[in-house]
Amino acid sequence: EQGAPVVVVGGGVMGAAACHSLSARGVPCVLIDDGYPFKSSWGESRVCREVQEEAVYMGLIKRALELWRSLEGDINDKLLLHTGIITIGEAKVLDVVKDNNKLLNLEYETLDRTKYPHLTIKEDAIYQSGGWAVLASKAVETLYTLGAQKGGVIIENDEVVKVNRKEKWVETASGTRVAYSKLILSCGPKTNKILQTAELSPLAIVPTAEQQNYYKLKDASVDYSTDSLPIIIEISDKYFYVVPHIKGGVEGVKVSLHAAGEVLSDSEYVIPKGVDPQQVYKHYSKHAARNVVTTGLPVERLPNVEFVNEWVKGHLPHLVPKPHYTYRCVYTSSVKGDGPALGPHPEDPNVIMCCAFGGTGFKFAPAYGEIAGNYATGAAQEVQGLERFLPDRLIV
Repeated sequence: EQGAPVVVVGGGVMGAAACHSLSARGVPCVLIDDGYPFKSSWGESRVCREVQEEAVYMGLIKRALELWRSLEGDINDKLLLHTGIITIGEAKVLDVVKDNNKLLNLEYETLDRTKYPHLTIKEDAIYQSGGWAVLASKAVETLYTLGAQKGGVIIENDEVVKVNRKEKWVETASGTRVAYSKLILSCGPKTNKILQTAELSPLAIVPTAEQQNYYKLKDASVDYSTDSLPIIIEISDKYFYVVPHIKGGVEGVKVSLHAAGEVLSDSEYVIPKGVDPQQVYKHYSKHAARNVVTTGLPVERLPNVEFVNEWVKGHLPHLVPKPHYTYRCVYTSSVKGDGPALGPHPEDPNVIMCCAFGGTGFKFAPAYGEIAGNYATGAAQEVQGLERFLPDRLIV
């Protein structure tokens, strides 16, 4: 075991961030990814907002922004495009957002609709400067590249099929065997499959297939890019979000429902016995699909896209209210809706869980990767309040 690396299983943004963080400290690290095409971390963009509802997330976003800026310095390029953010919601919801802005000494203002004549927002809304579009695929690629430059070993397109916790090694489908000192599992919806292989108790987490929709402009003279359109989120029982057009990226504007997809349950996406997958919908959008797919991947377009089309028609009048492009990604969520599984598995302190971020983790990824690395090395945690995310509470 002496000199054995930390092995990270799962090469989405969390695994890539953990590998980068460890490699940057000079800790030997091997990242193994199966190359499965139906991913959680792909696509061109994600939402990042500075204000958060709870203290632990305020600490996480502060640290994550520091690390994002450090990564941008390393590559001398942008990974976050500043847009500002418009938050739509009922008065009581916006009051909470305002209070949290005050706690963080962040500025906000009641939305001045005259600044955005290309929008139709009749609901209560506020504007905050602290909003960014994260360049998602570019961020993952950057973490891979920098992690490898700093000494990380990356094994791609090779699935972990065996975990021997007694002898502390993993084996891949190609027959490659890698010894480990600590094992970080950042395998998202495949977490319980790997836990089965490792003969560890599974977690009460549920994967869902979410859909992102892109809408074309009716009139090319209207600017719906990150230069003039803020990110928009509607905090309600529906929860819509809008990411402006990324210049040079996918045509159009991304408008989607947050947490509204079908549950996935098969040999790859294992939901433990005794866990009711429908529980996850207590924390999902009012317009969630509410069905379970057990035979491969779901159809490309969710029926609930009609609700998105209506929202687009009412709020973004210069867009064609029908998506011209859609794609799927996977959320993995705690059935309790109480945050990720982050920390040592209670049955083996050498196995670190880093999963179940519920579709809201990408913006925090550099911080989560650092935290997983700290658990693996015994380093002190900079972010406070992480005890609430320990995996013990989700063991089945």
